[in-house]
Amino acid sequence: MDGVGNYVIKLHSGDASRTHIFTLYFLDSHARQKQKYMWSHADYDYLKPSQIGWFLNTSESIKPIERPFTPDGTDDLGKIWRRGTARHRLARQDEGAQKNFAKPNAMMFFHIPLPESYGPVDKDLVTEEALDVGFQAEGEYGASKTNSGFFDGGLKKAKEIPESMMDTESVMTKTEVKVVGHGHCHITDKCRRVSGIWMCFGGGGSYSGYGTEDFERRYRIYDIDDYGETIKTWKRTESGKRVDEQVLVGASAPKGFGQDQATGG
Repeated sequence: MDGVGNYVIKLHSGDASRTHIFTLYFLDSHARQKQKYMWSHADYDYLKPSQIGWFLNTSESIKPIERPFTPDGTDDLGKIWRRGTARHRLARQDEGAQKNFAKPNAMMFFHIPLPESYGPVDKDLVTEEALDVGFQAEGEYGASKTNSGFFDGGLKKAKEIPESMMDTESVMTKTEVKVVGHGHCHITDKCRRVSGIWMCFGGGGSYSGYGTEDFERRYRIYDIDDYGETIKTWKRTESGKRVDEQVLVGASAPKGFGQDQATGG
């Protein structure tokens, strides 16, 4: 596979079942493409077909769980707890309760943003406001001029409900990856939703990179709560301010395409 640092981290519940409840994907977006001519300027690189294939294969291998996840509450049983019992618990149906089965929510991180990060944003169905929060530096465009199709052929293709479990009511089910985190653009800290997927920039946090006098250094922070069902984000500035808090995924997240057709909110 192209690149280094392509890997996945699975977060598990703290109870004895050790259920996989959240996924973190990391990909190498490389640096610059090879120069075609000595006098040409090499463009930013892009995610390669082998990486798209790896992501889709990895996503396909992740098993759906009962969502929202509820810990069993049997920590006090210690060694007499059998993990097989925990797995069977996911298949039980409580009388009168609606159970949803889907892959755990996921986030993905890579450095160079996709071209779609700058595309048209979704609107909140309730407020009609554009889901676009933060600052975009004028002229700071960090995506590669080459679009490898990772957004449509990778992110949007990997659904949280496998095709084998889909019915006619879940054709437009949400993607497994709900949030993509980017770096690369030091004076851009926007977090915007495009076709149901949040594309968020971190803002320049390093003193070794370029910046401007009027853009305070900052880091984007993500908070994962409710056993993976809720994702919040905000930025912490150098002076200690907490700015632009958003609920990206969860019960109080903005409604619209990709947010309310299936489980996970």
